[in-house]
Amino acid sequence: MKCVAAVSAFCLSVWASPCAFATTVTAEEGQVLLNTGQGYRLVQGSTNVNPGDMIVVNPGGMARITYDDGCVTEVRPPAVTAISSQSPCQLQQQKQGSSQDDQQGEPHGGISTTHVVLGTALVGGGVAAWFLLSHKGKPASP
Repeated sequence: MKCVAAVSAFCLSVWASPCAFATTVTAEEGQVLLNTGQGYRLVQGSTNVNPGDMIVVNPGGMARITYDDGCVTEVRPPAVTAISSQSPCQLQQQKQGSSQDDQQGEPHGGISTTHVVLGTALVGGGVAAWFLLSHKGKPASP
């Protein structure tokens, strides 16, 4: 009975734990090469990769990159692809979120045209006021 409880608890903990996958490259067709910093080697089947690793797909080949968040991209020749730290799906979501913020008028940390125009008007007004006030008491030369 204790064995069944232990096995059940283990299976439940594995099932309930968050999924953590590694980014993998799978050679689907033809010749796929991987460079992890020590030269290119042929990929046969699937292999784990890290950010910065380079994938080369030769003519007639095709590779599939499966990122740790489940995002899948295909690499077809002629292609040399670097594995990024963020999946293309995450980058796309960030771009969509950023463009929605821009459309809603939320600040995004940049300087807008309005800021430039207002700053120029304030500086120009300050310079004009200084010029007019500083020359007020001096007589004009003949």
